[in-house]
Amino acid sequence: MGRTTRALFSHLPYRTARRLAADLLASQGIGSGGDLRNSGEVNVLKLVRSVSPVLVDVGGFAGDYTAMFLDRFPTGRAFVFEPSPAHFAVVQRRLAGRPAQCFEMALGATAGSTTLYKDETISGLASLTRRDLRHVRREMSINEAVLIDTLDAVTGKQRIDAMPPPSQPSPPPR
Repeated sequence: MGRTTRALFSHLPYRTARRLAADLLASQGIGSGGDLRNSGEVNVLKLVRSVSPVLVDVGGFAGDYTAMFLDRFPTGRAFVFEPSPAHFAVVQRRLAGRPAQCFEMALGATAGSTTLYKDETISGLASLTRRDLRHVRREMSINEAVLIDTLDAVTGKQRIDAMPPPSQPSPPPR
């Protein structure tokens, strides 16, 4: 938070400052849920200046963000990591025939296996962290053992180079 913002917020009553902060975050799509059209994630793609960027989608779920990325950057490359077998099947179908390489694993600090927690077989709430979701009337009742590896190990094994080809022109600003 910048000095000016901090100074402004320090003069407001706590509840007013909290409500204003929540409104500011909501205006950027934070907390909007899984609808990408209302998400701040769409705005990130507007900042990309390469014509062939590389996306690493960690927790690819159903492949929606990767599909949106590839629609915007048809010459881009995508690497999707999704550890849940049920979700992975959806991602593979969604991205079939697209320049996306899909990995049925999670990414983390160390290789091995870990537990994925879900409230349903196909769930946007799946997480490697067991969360308390009572506030949304959900329970993380499904536990799946999933593989986990490091990004460095995967890129090394797959010989993935994130560097773009030399002398790539930048697209015009949008």
